[in-house]
Formats: sequence, C-alpha cells, structure tokens
Amino acid sequence: MTQSDTEAFKWYRLAAEQGDANAQNNLGLMYENGQGVRKDDAEAARWYRLAAAQGAATSLFRLGVQYYAGSGVASDPIAANALLSLAAAAGETRAQQYLDRGAKLTAPADIEKAARLRAAMSRPGNLLDALDRHEETAQRGDGG
Repeated sequence: MTQSDTEAFKWYRLAAEQGDANAQNNLGLMYENGQGVRKDDAEAARWYRLAAAQGAATSLFRLGVQYYAGSGVASDPIAANALLSLAAAAGETRAQQYLDRGAKLTAPADIEKAARLRAAMSRPGNLLDALDRHEETAQRGDGG
C-alpha cells in the first residue's frame, strides 16, 4: 500500500459515508483490489450495493460480476444476470460483453426469475430491497 492509496481511501471513505455513489464505487474497487486497504471482497460488495442502489452503472456491473463469481457474496447467477442486465441498460458496455460471454441464463425458469428480479430492482429506490428478498428466497431454497 502506498501513502497516496491510503490517503485516497481515507477521502473516498468520507465521501462514501455521505452517500456519494462515485466514492462508494471507488471504495468498493479499493477493497476488491486491496488498494490502500486490506483486500475484502465482502466489504467491496457492501459498497458496490450502496452505489448500485443509486443507479451507478459501474457498481451494478461490479456487483453482478461478484454474484456471478461468488466473490464476497454467495454465487447467484440469477442475481448476476439481473444486475448485469441493469448495468448494460445503464450504458456499461462491459456488462453486455460479460452477458454475451457467459453470464447468460439458459433455463427458461431462471430467465423468468432474472427478468422478475430485474424489474423489481429497476423500480426507483427498490434495488436493495428486491435483492435482499431474492437472497432470502434463494437461501430458503425457493429458487429466488
């Protein structure tokens, strides 16, 4: 860790705690990469979630990748697909590339679940609640 990374982390954290989506995304990246702070994928996901809830396309993408890979969160291809689809719709070109390369769902039931989740998450102010409900349902084994 360099002094400048540590300093950047400090300032991003201050702004992120005030609700700045760009700072929240940058903090997520720093946790994900271990830049200025010890690497922590779960903490990265926490900050990506907060920024994604504000519509930050990059955070929607990064969080979708984490759900796809099971990095810092439980692996969940349905949540990954829904988040990556939202990111692509918000202009994040890497999200569409990710969907094209392997994050596509093939089972009709999963495609339907991802579409329902995406619709629920796209309602203003509902992303985190919809994602939490989906995770609770998936943990119960109801399939999300």
